[in-house]
Amino acid sequence: MKNSPIVTILLATFNRAHIIEETLNSIIAQTYVNWECIIIDDCSTDLTKEVVANYLRADKRFSYYLKNDNYKQGLSGSRNYSLDIATSRGAKFIQFFDDDDIMHPKKLELQIEPLIEDNSLSFSVCKYRHFYNDEIFKFDLVDEPCNIVSDKLFEDFFLGKMGINSLGQIWKGDLILKYRFDEDLLYAEERDLYLKIFLYERPKYKNIDYVLFYYRK
Repeated sequence: MKNSPIVTILLATFNRAHIIEETLNSIIAQTYVNWECIIIDDCSTDLTKEVVANYLRADKRFSYYLKNDNYKQGLSGSRNYSLDIATSRGAKFIQFFDDDDIMHPKKLELQIEPLIEDNSLSFSVCKYRHFYNDEIFKFDLVDEPCNIVSDKLFEDFFLGKMGINSLGQIWKGDLILKYRFDEDLLYAEERDLYLKIFLYERPKYKNIDYVLFYYRK
């Protein structure tokens, strides 16, 4: 895609040396190649840093940061650290991802296209499904029963009528970078943040009716 913008992938990790390679390989396999991946390590005690170092040497699109004391332990702190780094880089598009899940090769390509074409959109979102460790992926473009369509975004998300997962969106940076996760929450920190965004911003979005990432069980 000519003059394609950079998608900034914010990847939180902790003690995933045994499986993070699958995730990083799925990022490298993206058909949309203009991305950068900021990896935030929540002070892993295994060999995560060493595994990631191999990718840093092989592909300059990856960068690695060990979380510091300015952020609390846990996912919210890791996400906030990565958001601060993305802000300092002037990131235009943000994709959250986790260290044990898998991207479909066309995830970034199919989701960035409508955001480039329609400036009124604040994010695009895809479908997802669960998988188990021994699955072999065929990466077919599959439309499964996972509702991601709503004209009452806040209400339907609040009531659980929508299957939005935090890894499904690509966000416009000018929206998501205004916000941070609540580091005092022990769970549901993503739901808390997205409810605030949906309530206060009433963002316009585009649904991509394919399963474009796989959530490990």
